Amino acid sequence: MALTPGTKVGPYEVLAQIGAGGMGEVYRARDTRLDRVVALKALPSGTTTPQALERFEREAKAIAALNHPNICSVYDVGTAPAPYLVMELLEGESLHERLTRGPLEVASLVDVALALADAIAAAHARGIVHRDLKPANVVLTPHGPKILDFGLARVVEGTMSPGVDATASPTMPAVAPLTDAGVTVGTVAYMSPEQLRGEALDARTDIFSMGLVLYEMATGQRAFVGGTSAVVSAAILHERPRAPRTLRPDLPASLEQAILTALEKDRDTRTQAATELRAELKRIKRELGGALALPATAPASGSVVTGSSASREPAASTVAASPSSSSDAQVIASVIGRHRKALAGVAAVVVLLLGGVTWLLTRQTGTGTVRERAALSIADLEPLVQLTTSGTARAPAISPHGDMVAYVESGGRADSLRVRQVATGSNDPGVEIVPPTPGISLAGANFTPNGEYVDYLRRITPTAVELWRIPKLGGRQPRRLAENVISGVGWSPDGREMAYVRAPSPGRTELVIAEDDASAPQVVAARDAPLDFYFASPPGGPAWSPDGSAIALVGRDGGSPRTGQIVVVDKATRTEQTVATGPPGFAFALAWLDGKTLLLSMLDKISALAQLWTLSYPEGRFTRLTNDTSQYVGLSVTADRNAWLTSKLEVSFGVWTNKSGGAPSQIVSMRPTKASIGFGLRWI
Repeated sequence: MALTPGTKVGPYEVLAQIGAGGMGEVYRARDTRLDRVVALKALPSGTTTPQALERFEREAKAIAALNHPNICSVYDVGTAPAPYLVMELLEGESLHERLTRGPLEVASLVDVALALADAIAAAHARGIVHRDLKPANVVLTPHGPKILDFGLARVVEGTMSPGVDATASPTMPAVAPLTDAGVTVGTVAYMSPEQLRGEALDARTDIFSMGLVLYEMATGQRAFVGGTSAVVSAAILHERPRAPRTLRPDLPASLEQAILTALEKDRDTRTQAATELRAELKRIKRELGGALALPATAPASGSVVTGSSASREPAASTVAASPSSSSDAQVIASVIGRHRKALAGVAAVVVLLLGGVTWLLTRQTGTGTVRERAALSIADLEPLVQLTTSGTARAPAISPHGDMVAYVESGGRADSLRVRQVATGSNDPGVEIVPPTPGISLAGANFTPNGEYVDYLRRITPTAVELWRIPKLGGRQPRRLAENVISGVGWSPDGREMAYVRAPSPGRTELVIAEDDASAPQVVAARDAPLDFYFASPPGGPAWSPDGSAIALVGRDGGSPRTGQIVVVDKATRTEQTVATGPPGFAFALAWLDGKTLLLSMLDKISALAQLWTLSYPEGRFTRLTNDTSQYVGLSVTADRNAWLTSKLEVSFGVWTNKSGGAPSQIVSMRPTKASIGFGLRWI
């Protein structure tokens, strides 16, 4: 029964029809009680028998109880003038529409698949089997994928005709059906063998359909094709799909195996549960995040759609505010090569050919004697690559495998977030993924372990700072992960957990560990005034040790005397160890070079410039690495710790004298200079 605009269905006013299929018509409607727009699905007249109505209401209640972020929510149910469901109206495109443009990137594929597997697992836990999982029933919203029509295939069981879609993406505006009536693909192409044979179904039928969706996301092609529904059905029942890696060689072998196992025709040898598939996808995601080699050349950029919103770091300490608050910085990527042992502290000589400055780096053993001396020069840090020339780039982060850089661009009235390839030269302006928003400042950029997303801080007011995430090339709206965050994010070696510092209330700071999507946060260490955890401006993040057992971060003691601290928290015991102390706010950022050495961006006294140092752990001995007239603010390292990134801030010193005849006074002021060409430093 078609409904015309203005028709009242219970408390809902029909606005327009937005879809139609074998399971009824779908309308955009307005909830007159709450004044919100919803999707209203009126079911076919064949469901009006008493038995069908009872089953419909029972299953609708079960579906409505599915409170999962990746399942379209059911708001209401009614039976007059015909059975209907009221659901959230989703904005976005269907996965079917997205796949018309080709397969998904591997990392995005795994993220979408993980969300779908988690949603299916939640439904199966409540005894609900979807039985019509396909790309047209998945909507890619700004907040992640959502599955439509959970369980509704049961309501009209036996009423579908081959080649007719069970739904036409019902809660999406203006989405066409997957197939026209009589075209024998559609739903049939995503049925399991047991479903085609008319056998009793269980949760494993959804696993097969999920495998078909995964296959299409990975290859851009359906696993089983044919000109009629009979041909497609025969292929599903009797043929093996072509191995995905023959169509797309860059797919990980483990992902191909997961897809093919889900597509086993015998359900006893198929992946047995959505939780099992989810676990396998998590392992694949971990592999993608931590085992990628540094590429010889950077991959080409894809198309980009800009996102929205922005954020800035919390206020800096008074000690570091003057030099570090300037936005005139050069992003420098420095490939350390294989000199970790030298940097770890065996005595080394570093010669900087800048004004003839030479100094000796030594490290003593526990007995206080120098054990070994090795040469280490600036040549060992080559190639030193200048990545920006705007003079307004800051807060950089390097991707896990070293091919991309994200940074904050402060060249206008507001901050924007940009990404660019390392290999494209210093004239590459990069891609703006978060545009500037007046009154909003940004900081703390950091890539996720798989390199597909960038996390960043969005500062709305001096006390309102939020953690957000956006795909590395934009294309989707960013989403908020956490509030009251005052540091960047540090990632565990396996990429499964994140760590950050938050300030939930005045006078209290907490070190938090959460899942890779910021869910399930746990406080592993907390400080109350006068102690706190602290990151200067621009904020770095906690640094996870290579073995994952400890987290290093910056702290302060606001008592008397006031001191800054380098603190290491043992993850298992949740105990703190203060490894080293310095002036308040002396450290900007830190990173582990190996299990016994930390690399720091810091100043050793209030009047000094921020330089790069190493710190031995657990001994707590500092060793200077750079000593020049620039400042090195912030640190970011690749997954293999063979490349690091920092901002080089050039400053000028001016001496002002009193010319009025009185006693001369000297005022030393520091101000940024424009970025120099190449790696040259200068004293002005």
